[in-house]
Amino acid sequence: MYPRGKTTGTPSWIVHRSLASVLVGLVLAASLSLVMGAQGQLHVSATGGTRIMAAGDSNTLGVGTPEFGGYRVSLYQILSGRGFAFDMVGTQWNGPAELPDKAHEGYGGYTIDDLAGIMPDKLNQNPPDVMLLMIGSNDVTKNVDLPNAPTRLGHLLDMILSAPSVQRVIVSTIPPFNLDWPAGQQAIRDYNAALPGVVSGRSHVTLVDLYPQIDPATDMADGVHLNPNGAAKLGALFADAVLAAPPPPGLAATSLTLTTSRNPSMINETVTVSGRLADTSGSGVTGRTVTLEWSADQIAWYPEEQIGQFPATDGNGGFWGTMAFRPNAPRDEYIRARFAGDSTYGASLSPVVAQSVVPANVPPGDPSLPQVASTVTGTAGTNGWFVSPVTVSLTVTGGTSPTIRYRIDDTPWTSYRVPFQIPEGRHMVQYQGVDANGSFGSSKNEYFDIDETAPIVAANAGDLVLAPDAPLTWTGSDALSGIAGYAVSVDGGPFRMIGAQSQVDGPWAAGSHSVIVKADDEAGNLATTTITFRADARPEPAHSPSPLTVGPVLAMFAIVLACAGGLLYGLARRGRAAAKKGRKPTRKDSTSWHRSFDGPDDNTDSLL
Repeated sequence: MYPRGKTTGTPSWIVHRSLASVLVGLVLAASLSLVMGAQGQLHVSATGGTRIMAAGDSNTLGVGTPEFGGYRVSLYQILSGRGFAFDMVGTQWNGPAELPDKAHEGYGGYTIDDLAGIMPDKLNQNPPDVMLLMIGSNDVTKNVDLPNAPTRLGHLLDMILSAPSVQRVIVSTIPPFNLDWPAGQQAIRDYNAALPGVVSGRSHVTLVDLYPQIDPATDMADGVHLNPNGAAKLGALFADAVLAAPPPPGLAATSLTLTTSRNPSMINETVTVSGRLADTSGSGVTGRTVTLEWSADQIAWYPEEQIGQFPATDGNGGFWGTMAFRPNAPRDEYIRARFAGDSTYGASLSPVVAQSVVPANVPPGDPSLPQVASTVTGTAGTNGWFVSPVTVSLTVTGGTSPTIRYRIDDTPWTSYRVPFQIPEGRHMVQYQGVDANGSFGSSKNEYFDIDETAPIVAANAGDLVLAPDAPLTWTGSDALSGIAGYAVSVDGGPFRMIGAQSQVDGPWAAGSHSVIVKADDEAGNLATTTITFRADARPEPAHSPSPLTVGPVLAMFAIVLACAGGLLYGLARRGRAAAKKGRKPTRKDSTSWHRSFDGPDDNTDSLL
């Protein structure tokens, strides 16, 4: 559950993604060679059918299941087994061999707001008929505005429903945690309890309840991710809801006319495309967004070079826009229209014939252009991260005497000759084939997150002596992927997962204790630290002096008092002696003389 770039600190809230992956043996740390598909590309099914977009966090991505298939594996198997025609759409592409259609919009670490931030672009790139949505677990793990989480989910639903193509949204409750974390479990229950109210006020939204079906002991791969068993349960819920929902309105019986303003006579010439979409009664079908595709043989189809986005069909079903004609040789080119909200293509195809075309670049995806593929070698961690340097090898096919150029991030373009290595950090690699006549193939971007460094964990200085009820705290940090979670062992006991909270609560028995802290980051790197401390039933106040300090201070104070007392006594006796010498005797009657101090003798005074 983590977009790239989302890292977590150490609040007393757990973090979702690779929380227990290391501890339960789910770290994908073997060195392997991967063929990476370019991210962000459109994956279009040639079979048509209902277009389904699976969106959410790392449980949609498939973390915790083999090759990141997640619930999409069982969803595909159930829908296909029941003869349902569908096409999974999205810009992400992950899954095992048994999942032929791997498109999705699942992102590790994403919260409700994260998904809302990218959804307008995703809906525009791949307009779905049906949206499958499970989101909210990372809002709990990261403590993101939980009181307003249901409201924020409602805003996301409104955004999705406003897309012209969307006919149905199916929302799932989020699963429980497999953690000893009462506050987090309660936050999940509170969030799930609010979902019926969020859904009931919105038409075309269905709620499925995954939470009660998940047994954390048997359905979770770690603290927060579904394992294949749990993912299969979610896939079955979504599949049943898809099959039960009213199907999107089809256009199979509609009529489509499509024309161009003229046949182009030059490369890159702009022509106007217009048409009308009508239902069986002849009335215009309104509000459908148009996408054009072209073909030279009506078998292989490619995205057309539209100039900007075509407006949706108007009240009469009409649409229009402009396109650039880019073939590098005279030929017949066919164009067809596809409409958001429907998976069928128009049957009316208009040929566009090129006359006297000069050589130039041809449309992206044309088989005659040089195409570049990458092979990536590195040690895979978790959540899409690598935990070693990554080596990229590039190969080119097609074209005439093609070469390859590439660059890393915003560096200048470089001619490719030998495999190159990508260092630690977050990087983008862009590469492209170049034909001998100067024509460029499609440019592809790949993104790499590489974190080779384990987290750092250090005990707080004040925790060496604790009161019996005081918590043991520490500081954890990770510069790249971020701390995912901790596990602790107290006095040789078994390890238990505590999430991202960087403390262990008491009470502690009086005496010495040892706590082993294991910290793993989002990439799957592990650090282990042992913290020893003493629990004291009556801990001494901070900064109190030791007995070795108190003794000398008291002794010095006593000496000062004794000296001061002797000095005062001497001064007093000297004053009395001087007074006696100056006295005169008188008659011993009622006015007889007397001492200034009461005492038995004129030379001794018992009191001062």
